[in-house]
Amino acid sequence: MSVAATLLTAVMFFTAIAYVVHAWRVRMAALDRLVPLNGLADKSEKKPEKVYPVLHRYVELCALGGIVVAVVCFYFYGLSVLFSCAFGLIAALLLGQLEIQWAEHVAIKYEVQLAEAIDLLVGGLRSGASVASALQHAVREMREPLKGPFEDMLNRIRLGDDPHVAIRGLVQRVPLDSFRLFSTVLSVQWEVGGNLTSSLATIGRSIRDRIEVARRLRTVTVQVRLTTIAVILLTYLIFYIVFRFNEARVRMFVASDIGQYLIVFAILLQAIGIWWQSAMSRIRI
Repeated sequence: MSVAATLLTAVMFFTAIAYVVHAWRVRMAALDRLVPLNGLADKSEKKPEKVYPVLHRYVELCALGGIVVAVVCFYFYGLSVLFSCAFGLIAALLLGQLEIQWAEHVAIKYEVQLAEAIDLLVGGLRSGASVASALQHAVREMREPLKGPFEDMLNRIRLGDDPHVAIRGLVQRVPLDSFRLFSTVLSVQWEVGGNLTSSLATIGRSIRDRIEVARRLRTVTVQVRLTTIAVILLTYLIFYIVFRFNEARVRMFVASDIGQYLIVFAILLQAIGIWWQSAMSRIRI
């Protein structure tokens, strides 16, 4: 079998796996939304509807990227299985760093929109509107991606759903600490009443302070992550320069068993360094 045919077979195999997983998730989501057919069951004992979060993570894509790099190294460049797996691990971890950066960017975007929505709610409540009217006005002024979860919560309340369940669904769709705080205050006010305006204004200020601190921390962690990636890439650049100036000795070293083990051990140490740096730079506020 040629290299192109093998690569095409691997791509088709992973595509089939992704299609099966997607079809299974769609089927499970449809089953979760079905109403139980047992007529003797009490309405209050029905299984609550499963809500899927809108903050998507792409960890599977990082692992798939590492597998693709390993396959390319093995079939296209003729590297050994040991080297191919090591390079695939490094690629997966580096892609994981990019995925973490993207997830943090999206989370900050959601929190910024939540702060803006709270300002709209506070303005509506101070003008004398009810909570439902203020929520409706805030939803009309919102932008995506936060408009969808808020619109879903408001529609469920309008259709007669329990407000506490609808508000809890918002937290399940956007599982962030600021949304948990907002939903708790809104649920308590819906249950016992109180001065919602001052509470929301305080929450809005707290969220903006958290966003400012998170942005500063993200700036520092981005510099650390970029430095780590640059150092790792620099080691491969140095290896390439040494290979160009003394190709025979490098080939002899790589072909030997001790050389292969030492190189793979160094790559594994780089992988541990990437993981350690990622774990140390994730700071919760």
